Amino acid sequence: MANDTKHVTDILSYVESACVRFELAWNITYVNPQCELLLGTTAEALIGTDLRETLPDVVSVFYKTLARTISTHAPQRTDAVYGPTGKHLELFANYYDDGVLAVFRDVTSVKQNQQSLHDAANHYQTILATIADALIHINQKGLITSFNMAAETIFGYKAKEVIGREVSILLPENERPAHAGYIAQSDIYEPRIIRRSRDLEGRRKDGSIFPLEINVAPVQVGTERGYIGILRDITQRKQAEAALLESKQKSENANRAKSDFLSSMSHELRTPLNAILGFSELIGLEESLDPQLKEQVSYIHEAGNHLLGLVDDVLDLAKIEEGKLTTNPENVSVSELLDECQALIIPLSVKTGVRFNIKQQGHSSTVWADRRRLKQVLINLLSNSMKYNRAGGEVTLIYSDHIDGWLRFMVSDDGPGIDESRLKELFVPFNRLGLEGTNIPGTGIGLVITKKLVEMMGGTIGVKSGPGKGSSFWVDLPLTRS
Repeated sequence: MANDTKHVTDILSYVESACVRFELAWNITYVNPQCELLLGTTAEALIGTDLRETLPDVVSVFYKTLARTISTHAPQRTDAVYGPTGKHLELFANYYDDGVLAVFRDVTSVKQNQQSLHDAANHYQTILATIADALIHINQKGLITSFNMAAETIFGYKAKEVIGREVSILLPENERPAHAGYIAQSDIYEPRIIRRSRDLEGRRKDGSIFPLEINVAPVQVGTERGYIGILRDITQRKQAEAALLESKQKSENANRAKSDFLSSMSHELRTPLNAILGFSELIGLEESLDPQLKEQVSYIHEAGNHLLGLVDDVLDLAKIEEGKLTTNPENVSVSELLDECQALIIPLSVKTGVRFNIKQQGHSSTVWADRRRLKQVLINLLSNSMKYNRAGGEVTLIYSDHIDGWLRFMVSDDGPGIDESRLKELFVPFNRLGLEGTNIPGTGIGLVITKKLVEMMGGTIGVKSGPGKGSSFWVDLPLTRS
């Protein structure tokens, strides 16, 4: 028996918790080395003493738990802050025939973490309560599990009325079967819906239908998969769009009417003006005409010419207002432009995990182009190289003297590359080379617009690629003009 006791005490001496064994009369019979660290006193000072006298702080904090162990003979547990050390201790007390074993464990860091989690949860709930957009969480079965205050305001339901119900109650009745099919066939998880902003109609508690903008993102907690929908009531936006469309239509009609009027009036005005100018010139040639009348006729001829010039100016202005996309070329500083591009592309580089470099080869510092349109071209090429690259890949922008009078911008990546036979399809509208069903955003018109812009600025664009060899897009533009 003595050997068993010694074996137990040997084990207790190595545990990280403070262990104190005392008799039913509160006399301490054993203390392990950790007591000094957690309780602030040594074994020599405790063994053989009355626990109530030598550790009064322990007794004051944990007395009820220890006394309950003695009286009920049942294990007890509690936790509290121990004043002398300032640590948060958890107590496990077990009853034995000859006394009680009290085990004190330091749970300070655990309590701090719990408090941090509690604070974070409160912070999260505060955000949910104050955010203007509706946030709705649904589980894999399509049941609502979270419904914030903005959602209550938008849909007219209280959270307790919808939690646990199918999210389809927030949709018009004619759309509910299709939505149920999405859930049943897991279509809701497809990239065409996930992380894509789209418009649809919602249904309020009172039955009214209104336009919504929704963006769905996947959420997984442990093995439980769910989705968060971020929804926004876009009634005012749609009304504004309708009003703008109506205004635009009226404006276009007015412009057409103005153009028709000006075209018609140009003929109606030019005919009598030409007659006035012709006859005034003939009268002015009459030698027998009184000098004063001759001077007055010259005023008529001069005023007619002035009026004809005004008519031509009005017609020219009407043609300018009917113009479409234009470019305004100027001498653009390459270094300043690339600094702006770098500032815009770095966040995407961080997000995709693709490195980004800029290299200069040559001495040219300016290029003849529309500054805003050239930046649009470069940003589009760089973002495409980032999006379609691999994680850990690299994108490099090189600008160099190409040939006399021309500057070349080259955007290269080490992504999967494109088969040479399909390179021409890159500049076909809405053709994404089979990537339509992926979660990579895009419409397939960016490169088409890029090509048009480059050509409008008097430049050329090209591409070189191959499977496993990455892709390189180049743009040639004229250098500085005086």
